[in-house]
Amino acid sequence: MINFETNRIENEDSEFLFNVYASSRMEEVVSWGWGKEQIIQFLQMQYDCQKRSYEIHYPNLETRIITFKNEKIGRLLLADCDDKLTIVDITLLPNYQNKGIGKNVLLDLLMNAKRQNKVVELKVFHNNEQAIRLYKRLGFQQVSSRDMYIQMEWKGNELERK
Repeated sequence: MINFETNRIENEDSEFLFNVYASSRMEEVVSWGWGKEQIIQFLQMQYDCQKRSYEIHYPNLETRIITFKNEKIGRLLLADCDDKLTIVDITLLPNYQNKGIGKNVLLDLLMNAKRQNKVVELKVFHNNEQAIRLYKRLGFQQVSSRDMYIQMEWKGNELERK
């Protein structure tokens, strides 16, 4: 098991949270041929819009910082309702992806949800094949597909520990 922590955000975390968001979009936006300043302005605008949208759609949204070896490495956005837990977003900085950390964060969430008898739901981009494979290995099932997203749900299935 990989040791990680998730901690509530502090006021000084806002720049880090933006940087995590920007890291998830940078490859895409750089391909457009824009200058650095234009890219940063665009990503800041997109981040602000995303943040407002999440606050509107998930009034009980909790934002947590994922830390590994005392380093801030990602963000986890959760909406906890009576009978379900919605993973609104999970993003790790690129240097920490594909190391099993995200999988362990998810396993921890699923174990807690199972103890509380909660369904876990999330949405994932159609083209994020790596994440879709991981979610399926963890027992998530596709429940719908529209626009750019696949809606997936986990209902307390056995957890993969590999």
